[in-house]
Amino acid sequence: MAQLPWKRVWLIGASTGIGFEVAKQLSQAGVEVAASARNVDHLGDTTNVHPYQLDVTDAAAVANVFEKICEDLGPVDLVIGAAGKYRPVFLQLARYYSGKALRNLLGNMHYTKVKSFGRRGD
Repeated sequence: MAQLPWKRVWLIGASTGIGFEVAKQLSQAGVEVAASARNVDHLGDTTNVHPYQLDVTDAAAVANVFEKICEDLGPVDLVIGAAGKYRPVFLQLARYYSGKALRNLLGNMHYTKVKSFGRRGD
């Protein structure tokens, strides 16, 4: 694999699916991955992956986790948002908009508003 330009990545939604696979690929390439998810039980099993429990619908928790990541690992070079779930809306419209929309929409809004993005120490 080619050398990647990032030393540290914050991956939000890293416990399953695409996020989990991206975390594995990045860690295998030597990138330090701050892996956030609601369920982080199995995320520490991979080299270079540092688990941080996070519910992206809680704006204060998002800011706190980001600051903790920067304290633990140093400045973050890239943020990847992979949190969320998809189920065809027509199947469960009411449930989709009550829970998943909060996670999919508001969660993304919370972590893109973290004030420290863009600071880089290297």
